[in-house]
Amino acid sequence: MLTEKQNNVLKIIFEALNELNLSWMLIGSANHVIQGMDRTPSDIDLIVETKYELQKIENRFKYNKENGIEFKEYDGYSMYELNLSFDSIPVQIIGEYRRKDGQNVWGELDGFSGKKYIMYERMNLPCLSLHQEYNAYIITDRRKKAYKIKELIDVNSY
Repeated sequence: MLTEKQNNVLKIIFEALNELNLSWMLIGSANHVIQGMDRTPSDIDLIVETKYELQKIENRFKYNKENGIEFKEYDGYSMYELNLSFDSIPVQIIGEYRRKDGQNVWGELDGFSGKKYIMYERMNLPCLSLHQEYNAYIITDRRKKAYKIKELIDVNSY
């Protein structure tokens, strides 16, 4: 369940990103909760398609910035990351999320094809489908969390 503070932050972000006309989705634990998982998120995670969109968000929320946009590379995938904070609620936004294929060529994860809209607290939120979320957790080798998502998919027959 999202806390009242998290709901307020989500509303601020929802209104701003829609006003900026950005392509984005809610991902991670807040997304899981909105789609029926019983857990308490510690933050709010979002994904946008491009670094340019991250820059627009950074400019909009320059007073909420924890750090500037940073490039992160992990074993098998990379992304740009922006961390914000609203009333002690951390918000992580990633963009240009890429993975390496068998020849170590960077390719896009086709996550935006998994966008679905869910009505929550009078917001029509763009959310990553649980199937796509599950696949992302498997690709990034977070299997324990992936299996919890799979259980929710199986129970709700998504």
